[in-house]
Amino acid sequence: MVEFHGINYDLGNIDGCSNNVRVEATEDEVGGICGINKSNISSSNNRGYIISEWENSAKVGGICGENSTDSFIYNSYNLGNVKSVLNAGGIYGANFGTVDGSMYTKEIVESQNISDLDFAKVQDEINIQFGL
Repeated sequence: MVEFHGINYDLGNIDGCSNNVRVEATEDEVGGICGINKSNISSSNNRGYIISEWENSAKVGGICGENSTDSFIYNSYNLGNVKSVLNAGGIYGANFGTVDGSMYTKEIVESQNISDLDFAKVQDEINIQFGL
């Protein structure tokens, strides 16, 4: 089991990061790239399975669990499945910042509440956008 619950702090920038492993967690705020984003994530992607089956799990996302206020996610994508009991999304579990040019494959999120349906795309759109 691999668990990422890291925080990308205020002056941190994550650029060109990829995750290809399964991430299993027993808490909230879990993502393929980071748990909580408090700065910038750009040109990053997740292809791993992100899962939190804790009974109250929330804020689980393909890129990050929570995108905080004044934080940004740009030109990033998720092709991996995401599973959480409560709030989950292909890009983020909860968003209080800005997301632009990012997307994930439709129908990969399993949760009671999907947080980012506006970013769900068909695989062909992702392939074209990111040159896959």
